[in-house]
Order: sequence, then structure tokens, then C-alpha cells
Amino acid sequence: MARLGVHRPKRVGERYESLAGDLNERRTRYLFRRHLGVEPEDVPNLPWWKRKLYIEGLLWEFSDNKEDTEYIDSTPENLQGEGFSVNTIAV
Repeated sequence: MARLGVHRPKRVGERYESLAGDLNERRTRYLFRRHLGVEPEDVPNLPWWKRKLYIEGLLWEFSDNKEDTEYIDSTPENLQGEGFSVNTIAV
């Protein structure tokens, strides 16, 4: 029995995506958990600047040319292309 106003998708894929987020969000949550120890459910609650900070750090850490990289272009559009999800809405 569904409660009023609560959407409960019937397909498993829809339910999974509604809980875990889109592909970029899932990748971000996975990497934050694996490399930073942040629980997946806590990732959406991080301030946008912390998400960006962590993503920049992960990009730098896994970059082939760390010593040559002075600035990582971490605009939301470029990070999306790398498979990351950044919430750009400041609270």
C-alpha cells in the first residue's frame, strides 16, 4: 500500500536509480566510499565545495602527470565528462 504523495517506481531499474542516483552520482558515491570512506548516503549531504574538493583530489591522485598539473579544470561540465557528479547549488 503506497502512501499518498510518495512515488514508488514499480520497475527495479527505476527504483534503483531513484535510490542510488544516475550513473555519474553512483560513480561519485562509489569513489568517495572506496577512497575517502564517505558513506554513499552522506555524499548528497556534503556541501558542494567539499564534493568539488574531493573530486579534484581524486582526479589529481589518479592523473598520469601529477607533477605537471598545476590546475585541474574541475568545472561541473568537465567533471561530468569524467563520470563525476557535482552539486553546484550552494546552500
